[in-house]
Amino acid sequence: NKEQVLDFELGYDLRKSWIQANINLFYMDFRNELVTTGELSPQNFLPLHKQKDSYRTGVELSSEIKSRNLGFIVRGSWSKNILKETKKTHPFSPTWNFFGEVNYRSLVGINFSYRSEMYMDLENRYTLPEAINLGFYAMYRPLKNLELRLDIFNMTNRLNMSWGSVDGDVAYYLVDSPFNIFGRVRVYL
Repeated sequence: NKEQVLDFELGYDLRKSWIQANINLFYMDFRNELVTTGELSPQNFLPLHKQKDSYRTGVELSSEIKSRNLGFIVRGSWSKNILKETKKTHPFSPTWNFFGEVNYRSLVGINFSYRSEMYMDLENRYTLPEAINLGFYAMYRPLKNLELRLDIFNMTNRLNMSWGSVDGDVAYYLVDSPFNIFGRVRVYL
């Protein structure tokens, strides 16, 4: 039995010189969907489980507004992700995702991201807490073919966990990096 999906989507695109926006409503009805179980295998990878019937429904929004010097980016989604047989929520499927950014000519910017709590197992016993991140970047091109960039991640030094697994009655979490700075030099040939 192969994985099958019926995908129904209704969307609207707006494209002007100063704004690009898209909103999309979706409903996906799955048969034999492969979902991550959250349990560790003996080889330490997350095995897939074939779920007989499941669905995902929600709304996605993406927009970018540009003025003469400022840019505003907003992306977000809300979704309901249900395993029909058990009425449980899909593992690793957050209800809310959000990203926002304000930038100056795409050279300097500050951004914010949010991911809501999500389950790590098919029984919905273990959760990954919500993740919130505040970041900053600055870019400089001293020469036509040279780009310098500085990124600051997790400016609030928040304890975020982006992934996890379950082994019996024990949950393991992948902890994201604390406050960190990343530099990059790019040469264009």
